[in-house]
Amino acid sequence: MNMIMAKQLQNYNVTETTSIKPMEVAQQDELEFVRAKEVAIFSQDGEESEYNPLNKQWKGIADESNPNKVFNIVSNGYKIAQHEDVYNLISEAIKDHGLDAEVKVDKLNDGARIHGRVTFPELKFDLNGRTINMRMTFDNSYDATTGVRMIVGARCVKQGIVYYVRGTYSTFYHRHTKGLDINDITKKVEKGVKAFQEKIHQKFVEYSNEKIDKQKALDFLKSINNDAKKNNKANEIPDKYLSKIIKQAQNANTQWDLYEASCMVLSQDKDISVDNQRTLSVKMDSKIQANLSKIK
Repeated sequence: MNMIMAKQLQNYNVTETTSIKPMEVAQQDELEFVRAKEVAIFSQDGEESEYNPLNKQWKGIADESNPNKVFNIVSNGYKIAQHEDVYNLISEAIKDHGLDAEVKVDKLNDGARIHGRVTFPELKFDLNGRTINMRMTFDNSYDATTGVRMIVGARCVKQGIVYYVRGTYSTFYHRHTKGLDINDITKKVEKGVKAFQEKIHQKFVEYSNEKIDKQKALDFLKSINNDAKKNNKANEIPDKYLSKIIKQAQNANTQWDLYEASCMVLSQDKDISVDNQRTLSVKMDSKIQANLSKIK
């Protein structure tokens, strides 16, 4: 099992990006989503292994058009959610709410996972010279790298800055268990719009009004990894990103400036993975907030 998983999971990269308008829901042949199916797992000599469905513990999740291409071995309770179904439900929900949107779908790991990024041109507010649009992301996988997930955030389209927000703004998340009902996604779009217009907008305004001491802020950024280094642990924020954030924050006068510096560096780095970008952005936001009293 370990050899199969290692072989299938090592190729985790973007293979295709498609731009569409969800107001006119794309047909399957336009996006060519990979469909998954359950398969029994066999050993190299053709015998069913201990991971076959007969013992009600394990099964394989494979490409429907190529059953020999196994994405992962999972417990027998794993429930498949087809990429096509997740995408269409979100697109239809956006259409039903009369929202115009632009969607880009990245196909990761040979189609085993999708990561969608939705920008809403009409849902926006202005802040400190930036026009900030609502942004929604959604994920689904057949290789257990993520459950079915939809998260609300923000984006400055002109500068290419993605703002991941600290707090519970995830409007939908469910693992691939028997209780998964992807139809629940359609109920969450309106909640996501309200979260952007009210909670996220308010949070960003508060950040922009919170004055900080420039030198104290830079000293704080430089100290982030000190404890980890003293204890011979991995850095909380990789040095290659932290050094760039420090450089970007040289003229920071508000909490917003500090927060935006980290978002700018992380969202514009082409080598960072989808999950690490979000994780590190939220971690930086949390650290800034937790140390706010020290940098004023």
